[in-house]
Amino acid sequence: MKKILAIIVGFFLLCPIVNAQTSQNTTAFIYRPSIASTNGSGTGTAITNGTANTQSVLDNTTFIATDAFVNTEILRYHATIPLNITGGTYNFQPLGTGLLPVAFVSGGAVMYFSFIVSPGSGYAVGDVVALNGGNNDAIVVVNTIGPGGTVPSPSDLTVLYGGTGYTGGLQMPVTPSQISAGNTITLTGTLTSNALFILGSSTYLTSSNQLIVNNNTTGAYTVQFKISNGSDGSTGVGVYVPQGTNNSCAASLQKDGVHDVWLAAPITCDVAPNYFSGTSGSIGGSVLAVGACTTGTVSITGSTTAMGVVVTPSAYPGDGMWWDGYVSTPGTVTVRVCAAIHGTPTAETYNVRVLQ
Repeated sequence: MKKILAIIVGFFLLCPIVNAQTSQNTTAFIYRPSIASTNGSGTGTAITNGTANTQSVLDNTTFIATDAFVNTEILRYHATIPLNITGGTYNFQPLGTGLLPVAFVSGGAVMYFSFIVSPGSGYAVGDVVALNGGNNDAIVVVNTIGPGGTVPSPSDLTVLYGGTGYTGGLQMPVTPSQISAGNTITLTGTLTSNALFILGSSTYLTSSNQLIVNNNTTGAYTVQFKISNGSDGSTGVGVYVPQGTNNSCAASLQKDGVHDVWLAAPITCDVAPNYFSGTSGSIGGSVLAVGACTTGTVSITGSTTAMGVVVTPSAYPGDGMWWDGYVSTPGTVTVRVCAAIHGTPTAETYNVRVLQ
């Protein structure tokens, strides 16, 4: 009987229990090299009271996951990510590696970069990366590259969001931004060109998710979301997200991780987006021959000759009259009131909308 008990005890001692996380006031054995030497994983090393080092939120290793790590990951999944943009490409699946900048920080937020310790290689203009340090939430875009896709100068980086909790003067390794795992992306800034967001791709299992996008930018340009082709480019048709104000045109996007990005639901805006408006002075009051017109102009900032115009009178000008408008020069709309029959249109002001 003693031999049988010894065999049973020996069997349990030789079969370690693998735990991703231990409960409080218990002792468990972790099948990893020494916990002390590997910062959170160990073999045959007892853990009492279930404590372990909490890894960075960007960690993707096999280290032990503490309650703090798991809860932080859950919070980040539902986080709002504010980005101040101007246009161009924003690629969230960069191929570059090895970039190591030093940032100037104010109030815990990254303001700009003062030095490049390592320029890395393989980067492309428009690559978006996150900065390790602080709360790991600062997001930066590469605006210029050197030979071999290096980023040699601090001015080659533009801060899209300064993040929180950072300390200045420290080297900050970068990692591909995990914005595609965010629940809400809020865009601000004045666009000077069209903006293309390239979201990460991989497999249905690892890269499929839904996003909410608030496009609060200004400027007569578009914002489009597409999926990466894995080679610094995009594929699929993508989705255009209309401009609004104060999150009035929130768009729900679906990404399958492989083929494309789609609208998960129709976009309903609380305010009418994508137009400029104005009101003309009084037009009409004089006799017009058949086919003749009288005109007036209205200044509308932002209007261009490539945009359409809708004109409506403030009151009916009379039978046999029609009206229209066009952008005659950038910033100026000409309104015409014309006669289909001989007659006099009443003098009225006209409401003008210029469609982007």
